[in-house]
Amino acid sequence: MEGYILILIGLLASQVGTFSNAEQDTVVLFNRQVEEGKVMCLHFWYKMHGDSVGRLQVRILRGERYTHLWSKDGDQGDAWRQSWVTVNNTDNGDAPVSML
Repeated sequence: MEGYILILIGLLASQVGTFSNAEQDTVVLFNRQVEEGKVMCLHFWYKMHGDSVGRLQVRILRGERYTHLWSKDGDQGDAWRQSWVTVNNTDNGDAPVSML
């Protein structure tokens, strides 16, 4: 089993490398290609606690549009939570999956 840990405490997204728009800052935490016809299980832990917590989401690029796979918004309590997302790439060609 392999993995990574990333902890953002009290940082603005603009302090850790972002893609910005007029409404929000976005930090890409994970980005990986899923080969055509393959299935990937994304397993992760998250803790989203506090008044200014935004959104954590997982999405896949299908053609020219993103498809939402999973998300949580706002304060989820002062505990670590576990989640899994099954990614099935049925498109022609590889597709990038992002967590942001």
